Amino acid sequence: MIGCLRRGFPMRRRRYWEHALTRLSQRPAIDDCPRYGFALESSGRIVGVVLTLYSRYPGREGDEIRCNISSWSVDKAFRPYAMKLIWPVLRRRDVTYTNISPAPSTLNANKALGFRLFASGQFAFLPALSSAQPSCRVLEVRSDLAEMAMLSDSERSILEDHAALGCLSFVCIRDGAAYPLVLMPRRILHGLI
Repeated sequence: MIGCLRRGFPMRRRRYWEHALTRLSQRPAIDDCPRYGFALESSGRIVGVVLTLYSRYPGREGDEIRCNISSWSVDKAFRPYAMKLIWPVLRRRDVTYTNISPAPSTLNANKALGFRLFASGQFAFLPALSSAQPSCRVLEVRSDLAEMAMLSDSERSILEDHAALGCLSFVCIRDGAAYPLVLMPRRILHGLI
């Protein structure tokens, strides 16, 4: 499986995929949803992979299941079968599907599957160049942070899980309300910025 993922995403090292699959194995199972995703096999060789991350979120009418489709990769010779790989993922009507970070090569397929673009590009900012807002506090997430109690259980879980993965997790307090914020650190110019 890792070999196929590396062929589809050559900029990612083997260690990256080992870590990703380990994290998937540690996530709680959600009903009868697949823990890892699906693979396409030909003559004993994995030629296609799609990873799935299922989560349960509290909704207005009870819990809802969400699935982020990730790391969809099919070897070039088997691309005509790519949709057959994704259809089993999308068969459940009680699940909300997302693809948070689609590879550029999958954008047209995502559109054909009914996905709508939420945002394009990435956002970069330099907090040091921003003017301070006196009525706003931004606090880094810690298990003993009292302001964490202002968030829902699912928001706290998201912040703590992402902090454990190396993301920057914050609670923003403004006008008596708390807002979760997760940032993925990116280093550019060989780590100078």
